[in-house]
Amino acid sequence: MKSLKNQITGCDHSSLVIDNINELPFAPREVAERYMKLLKADWSEPGIMDELHDISSKYTFDAIIFEGSDGKKGLKDCLGKTLVPAKYDGFSFIPKPLEYPRESAIAVRDEKYYVVALDGSGKELTTQGYDYINLIYPEGPFSMYSPYYYCQKGLKSCGFISMSGEEMCDCIVDELIEGMNGVTYRSGDKLGYWQFGVIFLPPIYDNIELSGESSDPMLFTLDGVQGFVRHEDGTFMPLSEYKKLDEDEQHDTLWEYICEQYEME
Repeated sequence: MKSLKNQITGCDHSSLVIDNINELPFAPREVAERYMKLLKADWSEPGIMDELHDISSKYTFDAIIFEGSDGKKGLKDCLGKTLVPAKYDGFSFIPKPLEYPRESAIAVRDEKYYVVALDGSGKELTTQGYDYINLIYPEGPFSMYSPYYYCQKGLKSCGFISMSGEEMCDCIVDELIEGMNGVTYRSGDKLGYWQFGVIFLPPIYDNIELSGESSDPMLFTLDGVQGFVRHEDGTFMPLSEYKKLDEDEQHDTLWEYICEQYEME
């Protein structure tokens, strides 16, 4: 288990990412144009991913932080197109075209954190500035799907923000429990579940655990009763009802739950 308190107090809020240039050189314009074109292509087509990884192993395509005339900072892509106007003090998270293909970044101004759009408009997707915003999974294979979590007024008001800036939780989140398939969170003595910013379940459960292998659906305990949750509408199916289904229907129903639970957009 990893507590929210340990995650947040272990960070240096004053350090902002103002130089995200890695050891690789910036790509020549023609290579950058080809790279950006490949990003918009169908990645399932033969050779697309191989070419993307080959190019990205030779050059960096990270967003470039630039300064405006007043010293404020913004972001440009590898072709010089403005992603975020220069009106921030810095950025605490900047997505990468291949590893973090999302449409928002975390910017900081006057010691407040905002989720901002990367479409050049300068639109702040959050309706207010927060004391802190970060990714639950800042690194690793799940980072591209990771939701944001926020803190406001210290640790007594924490919750989740979707990639589009929507506040997803109106309760105090006391603890985050990271797992292979999502994030279980504790609020008081109840548990909720959020999977990669796609599926959100409120903290009403007594217990949440894997029902078997990592590919199997989560097992929820609600008011002392174990069962599955249909994530499309949040309805709860007790195990007693599930076990009444015949074998074929049971398989189809379980597969339906698995598909809904682990579908990633």
